[in-house]
Amino acid sequence: MKDTPMKKISIAIATCAVLLAGCSSEPGEADVKAALLKQIEAVVGKDAAKGQQAELDALKVIGCKKAESNGYVCDWTGPSGGGSGRLVKGDAGWTLVGLN
Repeated sequence: MKDTPMKKISIAIATCAVLLAGCSSEPGEADVKAALLKQIEAVVGKDAAKGQQAELDALKVIGCKKAESNGYVCDWTGPSGGGSGRLVKGDAGWTLVGLN
């Protein structure tokens, strides 16, 4: 069966829709934990961050909502209480760019 121009256009549109849907998805719990770990490592170093691993493992994301400017604002709770921060997705994955 021969590909028609209309079929090629339909495939291109479907591919773009799938790619854009992935770009606009909010961070999941694993993404939030990874972003927090990166931030902790940047502040205290990788070795010292290992001591925070149990607390990160126990962290639960309550939810994320689209930020007004860029990224998502996520709320979480853990053994030391709750927190909130803005995450932005870049080439290296999700990054914590500010705590609320």
